[in-house]
Amino acid sequence: AYRGAPTQVARTTAMLALIFVPYDVVRRKTTWFERSLAAQWLVVTAVCAASYAAAWPLETLKNLAQAGAPRPGASVGERVAALGGWRGLYAGAGPGIACGGFRNGVAFVVMAKYQECATRWGLR
Repeated sequence: AYRGAPTQVARTTAMLALIFVPYDVVRRKTTWFERSLAAQWLVVTAVCAASYAAAWPLETLKNLAQAGAPRPGASVGERVAALGGWRGLYAGAGPGIACGGFRNGVAFVVMAKYQECATRWGLR
């Protein structure tokens, strides 16, 4: 059976809000997106990395819930204790945040360019 659904929903909701709200504010209130493709990528990568950093503890708890660690059905307190305390929630955060920011930055830029092409070709 699938485990960790409530944590997955909380983590995904937090990440989506923390990515799209700042992204939309920057897009509407600044000229950064008009400068260059590299500027777009840097802005989106920074926003996504910050989102990953904020949501990383939920990612860690989701992974523990899905793995059934320290035991299936463990409480959040038991999981945090198994990690060695609250600092354990950020285990592996550096590479995860860097990868998530980079990957989503590239995906956003590709999606935006595709949408421009689709508009130009009359597909939307």
